[in-house]
Amino acid sequence: MLSGHAAVPRWRWHYRTLVVLVAIMGAGLSVGSVLVDRTSGVGEAPLLAVVFTALIVVGEICPVRWLRRNGTTFIAPSWAFVTALLFTSEGTLVIAVTLATNIVAGVVRRRSPVRVVFQAAMRAMAVAAGLGVLELLGHRTTLADGAPLTTSWALAAVAGLLTIHVCATVLLAAAVALGRGLPLLGVLRRDAVVGLSTEGLLLALGPVLAVLGRASPALLVPLLLTWYLVFRSGEIAAARQHEATHDALTGLPNRRLFLERLRDAVATRGLHSTGVLGVMIVDLDDFKEINDNLGHDVGDAVLIEVGTRLREEIGSRAVVARLGGDEFALMASSDDPDGILRLGQQVHAALARPVGSNGFPLTISGSVGIATSDPGRPTPPASKLMRRADVAMYSAKASGAGVRIFGNDVDRDDAPGRLSLVSQLGSAIEAGELTVHYQPITDVRRGMTDRLEALVRWEHPTLGRIGPSDFVPMAEQTDLIGPLTARVIDEALRDCAGWVRDGHDVGIAINVSARVLHDLRFPVVLADAARRANLPPSAITLEITENSVLREPGRAARVLAELRALGVRVSVDDFGTGFSSLSSLRDLPLDELKIDRRFVGAILDDTDDEIIVRTVVALANQMGLSTVAEGAETSAIADRLLELGCDVLQGFHLARPMPALDVGEWLANRPRVVTLDPAPLVLPPAGHPPSPG
Repeated sequence: MLSGHAAVPRWRWHYRTLVVLVAIMGAGLSVGSVLVDRTSGVGEAPLLAVVFTALIVVGEICPVRWLRRNGTTFIAPSWAFVTALLFTSEGTLVIAVTLATNIVAGVVRRRSPVRVVFQAAMRAMAVAAGLGVLELLGHRTTLADGAPLTTSWALAAVAGLLTIHVCATVLLAAAVALGRGLPLLGVLRRDAVVGLSTEGLLLALGPVLAVLGRASPALLVPLLLTWYLVFRSGEIAAARQHEATHDALTGLPNRRLFLERLRDAVATRGLHSTGVLGVMIVDLDDFKEINDNLGHDVGDAVLIEVGTRLREEIGSRAVVARLGGDEFALMASSDDPDGILRLGQQVHAALARPVGSNGFPLTISGSVGIATSDPGRPTPPASKLMRRADVAMYSAKASGAGVRIFGNDVDRDDAPGRLSLVSQLGSAIEAGELTVHYQPITDVRRGMTDRLEALVRWEHPTLGRIGPSDFVPMAEQTDLIGPLTARVIDEALRDCAGWVRDGHDVGIAINVSARVLHDLRFPVVLADAARRANLPPSAITLEITENSVLREPGRAARVLAELRALGVRVSVDDFGTGFSSLSSLRDLPLDELKIDRRFVGAILDDTDDEIIVRTVVALANQMGLSTVAEGAETSAIADRLLELGCDVLQGFHLARPMPALDVGEWLANRPRVVTLDPAPLVLPPAGHPPSPG
């Protein structure tokens, strides 16, 4: 549990109180059972006492891994030998051995002192309670003392064993519930069946061992051998289950096991649990480039190091898993709602430290998305927590924030925000809910519309029209960007071919993401789409961002060269907003630089923006490239852009984005050209305002 900075909650004090009470009561019942125990010594079978004591020590120190529904657990075979000793020796020895072996095992297995004390006292208390029941029923006399095997003795033995099991189960469940702030009944429901099928059966094996030992200690050998083989097969099954539920590369739980543990955590929380349950999804940034440029061996080494780092630094406070690829997940509980956010920030900081690769430090980073339950309110289902964390992670990646928590700064999944729509995007593409609008790009000096930029819109059945900024950035972080781009390309090329057939000499501009640009198959895909639309590739302009080019310039150059060979024009969109390497841009097959609207919009008021625009235009001229200025929203801005030497403009002053059906009419009534000083400016014809976008 995360401590945070909040006051220690009441249930934490209750947990500590329980440990103290169990320790006191365990000691008291132990002493009391010894005082009322009428047996003496180790009975008539000291050899059995020695054998069972040795087996208790071995079974407690070496627990057996056992298969469970949601993974594996460890059970202590010592319970069988404790009850065998219970029916063959005096109570003093049984309780002393129980206390001693649990303390020794706790020290050997490096448990916390509090856990060691509680575990030893809890088991001694349970054994003492069982001894008390046998004494009350008049069947405490050990088998070694010659007690007869009667029906009443068997019933008394069952009652004593059930008392031990129930006492141990309830006390352990209470400690788990208080230690984690969970409801007691929920923990009991979760663990009752498993406890009865493991420790319960082991307890029942004790009388069998005791009876066989009384008849002849040699009879224990085949039984113990059979018992060993059964547990060995259980270990093998548990090992296979571990392989099925854990990631082979990092050794962390995989998606399947993480989801099961998350569902269990949600199920055991009450409707109004205190504290919060948090889920984090961590995705490494630009991991594909590590694999492609440095090799998969280096990529695997990075994943192993990240898994080790998360497990060692965060694992004590959270469940850590690898979901697949370069994606990890964490689950944690906290008394303080801000504790989960602080843990997410620690995860982000842990990822930022360099990773050693072949003796050289390799810098990595990651994006962390967090979703939490609300204190005092029902905990959302595991699937919703995962989806919210996933949405927050994509928001962190798209915004560059590093860590985002689903809530105030990220749209709720029941709001009409961009993040909540990602899960619906795949079906929307298939259902034809995406449409394409077009905004003209005009050479104002020649008075000609050179091409139209394709801008995707989502006609949501309940939320209405949704702009690209609300879903395209998120799609770029998922596999949906491929189908989305293909849909836009097919529709845009088909519409453009129709305008050409109608006698309009225009082309089409289409935005493509970095993932599409780095796909070596993309030139062939685009050529096939142009062939289907009966449109020459020379009518196509692809708009790419400078960061997408520079992320992997060698691969991008290869794809761009093949596109240029087809006749496709290439424009660098949003130029000036990234971190350009001019030498890299110089070596790429480019045709155009597109000046971002954030520089154009303030050109009349900001001298620095005017200098940037003037510099970009001069740079493009020196490199033999043309320029386009987007954001020409007013005539004054358009005039100033022309004065700075930028001839090709795009903006609301010339035309707003319009559906395909309106483009033909707009082209037929192309805006008139007026002469200004020093250059002509295209204006909409009088009485014919631009179509709404």
